[in-house]
Order: sequence, then C-alpha cells, then structure tokens
Amino acid sequence: MQLIGVEVVLFIFAVNLTFIILTEMKIVNYLIGILFVLFIAYLISLGCSFDAKDEMKDAEASLKELSEAAAMMTDPDLPLGEQIQNRKLMLVFNKLAEVNIEQARHNARDARRYQLTVISLCIASLLIFITLVVFGKIRNRQHAIVQEEQQLRISVLRLQNIRNRITPHFIFNELNRAISHANDAEQYRELQELVKLLRFSLQLNEKLGVTLKEELDFVRYYLDVERKRLGPDFEVEWMLDESVDPEKVLLPAMFIQILVENAIKHGLSLKEGEKRLRICVSRQTGGTRVCVSDNGLGYYPAHGQNLYNTGTGLKMLYQTADVLNGMNKEKLTVTVDNRKEDCGTEVCIFIPANYKIE
Repeated sequence: MQLIGVEVVLFIFAVNLTFIILTEMKIVNYLIGILFVLFIAYLISLGCSFDAKDEMKDAEASLKELSEAAAMMTDPDLPLGEQIQNRKLMLVFNKLAEVNIEQARHNARDARRYQLTVISLCIASLLIFITLVVFGKIRNRQHAIVQEEQQLRISVLRLQNIRNRITPHFIFNELNRAISHANDAEQYRELQELVKLLRFSLQLNEKLGVTLKEELDFVRYYLDVERKRLGPDFEVEWMLDESVDPEKVLLPAMFIQILVENAIKHGLSLKEGEKRLRICVSRQTGGTRVCVSDNGLGYYPAHGQNLYNTGTGLKMLYQTADVLNGMNKEKLTVTVDNRKEDCGTEVCIFIPANYKIE
C-alpha cells in the first residue's frame, strides 16, 4: 500500500489556510476549518494504521505457514531428489516471507511517520490559531485606540465650537440692545438682518452635520447681507443639478459658508469692478461635488499664501474633515485651483454618498 494521506492532508490544509487569508475569515471560522482538516487527517491515519496492522498479521501468518511447510519438507524418509526440490522451494518461500515482512515493516514505518505528521499539523494549527488570536487582539486594540483618538478629537472640536459660540451670543445680545435704540429705519432693518443671520448661524453650529439644503439656505441669507457691503457690482450665480436632492446630502456644518466667506474676504472684497461668485452643485460618481469659484485675485502659494493657514474657519474645516474621514472608507476631499479662463479661485468639495458625520 502506498501512503498518500500526508500529501492529501497537506493539500487540504494549504487550501484551507489560503482561503482563510484571502477571505479574512474570523477566528471561529478558522478554528472550524482546522477541526475539519484534523478530522480528515484522523480518519486517514486510522485507515493507515489498520492497514499496517493487517499487513503485519498477514506476514506473521505467512511465516507460520512456511514453518509448518518446512517441517513437512524436511522429512528424512522422503527420496533424495524430492528433498532437494523441497529445499529449493523452501528458499523461494523464505525469500517471499522476507519480502512480505520487510514490506509490512515499511508500511508500519510509513503509518508511524504519517501519525507524526498529523501530530505536527495539530501543533502547527494550534500555533497558527494562537498567533491569530494574539494578532486579532492587537489589531482590535489598535483599532480601539484609533477610535478613542477620533472621538477625543471630535470632542475637542465640539468644545471649540461651544467656545466659539460665546462671542456670537455676546454679539447677539448687543445687537438686540442696539436695535431697541435704533432711530433710523434703514439701520434698524440692517441690524435685524444681522440678528437673523447670527441666529441662523447658531442653529447650524449646534449640529456637526447638516443637510445640503440647510447649508445652502444659510449661504443665501449670508450673501444677501454681504451684497450690500460689496455693492451693485457683486453678482452671484447658482448652478444646482436637479438630480441632486439637497435634503438627502449630508455634510459638515458651515463648510460651504466658510468657502464663500473666504472667496469674498480674500478674493472679491479687494477687487475693483465686477465681482462674480459662482456656487455649483453637481452629481458625481460616488457622491456630490460642490464648487465655489470667484473672479477675484486668485490663489498663489508661491507668494506665501497658504490655504490651510488663512484663518480659523479654514483650520476648522480641515480639522473636521480629517477627523470625519477617519471614520469613513470614502473620503471627503477639498481641492483648490486657479481658474484659467478667468482670474480667481475655484474650491471644490467632494462629499461621498452615505458619508457618516456622527
């Protein structure tokens, strides 16, 4: 008998382990796979052991028969010629007996070697299992640490947001006091608009994430207030893709407002003549794209201008995006480009579908 059990078990073990690695199975599933392999190995080992025992019994029986035959063939009363013939047959039988016994010993050694292989596989499986358990605990711990750091950063952002609301509340109270003493009708109306804008801002700041509709409504109100300061040369163009449902798109609060405010502050407020601002919302593969562009002075990093460090608003924008991206597979991105066909800057935000905010 040729023992092919070792090769079979090794093949099954290798296929099982490869499948586990490629599919990233859980440790419980891995243990089930190991038990299945060891069960197959145990069955093959039992079969090999039984075969080896049977062969040894056959060899012993053959040896016994040869001994009995030898006793009969060595009878001195037989003729000389027959005795010679019997001796030749005895030599042949002895040779066959030696071959059978040697084959039985060889098979017994193979069976023993196979049993040792099964034991080795058991030990190797146990070591792999222990390694996976330890690795899984380390990975889970690292993931937990990352999650704790992200939650801590979100908490810090929330605290910063609460602190940032202290000043608006103070201004809100002062504006209400000023309104009560305003004599001029135009001044009274402007102060009321500022109070409404501030109240709208406070409502948005209470949330980490808002719908695109809420954000755009606030931007519209903000632009209505800024329009008076920028003068009659200021124009706003809205390009909203009808395939985008603004009530189903979620993004961090104040993101678009920050971009609009920076476009006005750094691009349009210092510009003479026509001032154009464009807000474009479009459907993209895998999410929604919001672009804010202007025909202002442009963005030139070589001149020492750094978008990441132009003010508290943009710092908060990038810090918030960095924290939230750590909790999402698809990342929220911000890109900045100088417009080629016209002066100014275009800043675009890509918001992945199903982006998690909280």
